[in-house]
Amino acid sequence: MGKNDQGGLLTPEMARAYAPLVKVLEMRYDALNRRICLDRKEPPDGSGGSIVRRTYFQYYPSGELAQEFGLESDGGFHAKRRYVYREAFVSEMVYEKASDGDWTRGFVIAERTGRPEQVVTSQGDVLWETIYDAYGAAEVSVAALGMPLRYPGQIDDGEGYGVYNWHRTYIPELGIYTSLDPLFQNPGALYGYAGANPVWNVDPEGLWFSQAAGGLVGGFLGGYAAFEGIRQAKTLGIQVSTKTKVLAVTAGFLTGAVSGIVATAPPTGTVVGVSIIFALLSNPMVLLATSDDISHKDILDALEKIKENREQFKKDLEQLENDCQW
Repeated sequence: MGKNDQGGLLTPEMARAYAPLVKVLEMRYDALNRRICLDRKEPPDGSGGSIVRRTYFQYYPSGELAQEFGLESDGGFHAKRRYVYREAFVSEMVYEKASDGDWTRGFVIAERTGRPEQVVTSQGDVLWETIYDAYGAAEVSVAALGMPLRYPGQIDDGEGYGVYNWHRTYIPELGIYTSLDPLFQNPGALYGYAGANPVWNVDPEGLWFSQAAGGLVGGFLGGYAAFEGIRQAKTLGIQVSTKTKVLAVTAGFLTGAVSGIVATAPPTGTVVGVSIIFALLSNPMVLLATSDDISHKDILDALEKIKENREQFKKDLEQLENDCQW
């Protein structure tokens, strides 16, 4: 079945056992574990068969599918479908090449997690439409244009072996992956998708649902930013008590964690919230102004010291420019 499923529910041995009865699928991957080629073979005699369809995949640097290439009658590989995204893993437009060489453009209508529900023309005509069950199994009702994208990061090739999800293969009919999380190998989550809550969470890389990772990253950044704020305050001559240090770092961690969870929740799909918290907590005045061991006079003295340092820096810069004149 491919290297993504080593040790999973669907093993390579099982795939080889059933291949003579149905078909063989062979995948190739790049250094980032992204699938770049899919071969379909049909072995009527069980000997391995020959390739009846080959598809190449090209990706944006951030991991989203950019183009699909297929083998055409002239023997060359040509783009057959292209994708445009409005944000990470949330598609906005899809272009499909017809047999006569003309391109059809469709605008994607997606639900809150970024999963496409319709593709329409600029006049509003429906080119593709589907409904999903609770865990993403699609029932397509209109297919004038192909749309293999499912949950963010997922590609359904229609081969019946599951949905490609970068590092793993997802079975929407069961709501599970075919293998454990390759990064965390979390036995508590087993093979579940996005913390067993696909209504709110998504898993574009097939590693771990992003809100948990966002909380951890946000908490680390928030705690570090608070620590950096304390260090900056000390360089300005402000004495900070141990109590304030503990409270500041704890508050920074919790605030960063919450902002990380919110920032990575669909449809936001960004860590802007973490960046804002980081910027705020990096300012020692914001961090320490409400502390009971920092007086109003201390803050004014610190500001005055900053002003003096700035003036001195300007004088030093002017002197340097004069010395460098020929």
